[in-house]
Amino acid sequence: MLILIRLATAFGIFVVLFCVLLFGGIVLGAGIAGARVATTPGLTPEEVHTEARKAGEDFGRRYGVWIFMGSFVASGAVSLALTFTGALPWCRSPEPARRI
Repeated sequence: MLILIRLATAFGIFVVLFCVLLFGGIVLGAGIAGARVATTPGLTPEEVHTEARKAGEDFGRRYGVWIFMGSFVASGAVSLALTFTGALPWCRSPEPARRI
């Protein structure tokens, strides 16, 4: 029964952590790419908007697969480590009964 609790907990942690890392990595990288374009001198605000958007989309296309794989591996490792090391109270092995 304990293995099922651990696996269910690991899956739940994996899904949440994977979504956070994937979307966070892509949004952060695309934001930085867009900000770099925005500092280009001589562009009108409309040009800044379109160029920054293109830079963000280009970042997502170029590095999206790597961010996906990194998020997948990191989420899997962290979720398994949290559940199978006993860091969470409901995933700990029961202590054997004491003899008096």
